[in-house]
Amino acid sequence: MYALRCDVLGEKNPQTLTTLNNLATTYGELGNLEKARESYEKVYALCLEVLGEKNPDTLLALHNLATTYGKLGNHEKARELYEKVYALCLEVLGEKNPQTLLALNNLAYTYGELGNHTKALELLEKVYTLRLEVLGEKNPQTLTALSNLAYTYGKLGNHAKTLELLEKVYALRCDVLGEKNPDTLLALHNLAYTYGELGNRTKALELQEKVYALRLEVLGEKNPDTLLALNNLAYTYGELGNHAKALELLGKVYALRLEVLGEKNPQTLLALNNLAYTYGKLGNHTKALELKEKVYALCLEVLGEKHPQTLTALNNLAAT
Repeated sequence: MYALRCDVLGEKNPQTLTTLNNLATTYGELGNLEKARESYEKVYALCLEVLGEKNPDTLLALHNLATTYGKLGNHEKARELYEKVYALCLEVLGEKNPQTLLALNNLAYTYGELGNHTKALELLEKVYTLRLEVLGEKNPQTLTALSNLAYTYGKLGNHAKTLELLEKVYALRCDVLGEKNPDTLLALHNLAYTYGELGNRTKALELQEKVYALRLEVLGEKNPDTLLALNNLAYTYGELGNHAKALELLGKVYALRLEVLGEKNPQTLLALNNLAYTYGKLGNHTKALELKEKVYALCLEVLGEKHPQTLTALNNLAAT
């Protein structure tokens, strides 16, 4: 399609540019990020030439390019482009425009990826305040901004503030979406995790039981999110010293991941490693050794000897 439109309409025609942008998006969805980046670079250069840097289509192309650099792990380049996108959106569209706020949100995320959580917090406070003013507190985008803010407080070690904000996110999502909605369950999951970070394992366990029960009902026992909830529940039982219960749940996680994903999948290997660890906590070092030997052998085969997960498996094996 792109080649034909280039041939018939020329590469600078708006329809051709739209096709090239769609092609770049498809490359990204297929996981070919380098090809996506290359295509977005071309879209942006042509939009810049034909439409000018302040045109909404040019800004969108630049935003997509920044996002792709981020997905490629080049967060410094992504930050540089997002700074430009945000400055131009601010000038052309105003600070309350959805596209401007999205650019600011992504800029904040990129600062977080670069480890500058203080700067990320500053920008996310602004995103939340503006979305609250423009959209209201129950709007999904406002709630996402509040959730991102809570996460960043956690990265800065202020788990009490994280807890306060997550309580609000969960209550509002329950009110707007219902308790069984995936976004509501994610908020409850994050709330449980934060109680754990604050050392309140009993409260964390209570909430994790609820997350698991609801995901089991809504998604089924083999869904990845359900299995993650079960894994987290097992972990908290272990933290509370109930290693027998943890072992029971981890055995189920491993069996289901084995069935659904196969024994060589990284998630399955992680479940097997957790199972081995729990056998060790129960004093059954022979069984723990047997499973850790298996984890290491599979990691070696699947990931190679220099992969971090393989090295961790070897370290665990040595410790046992």
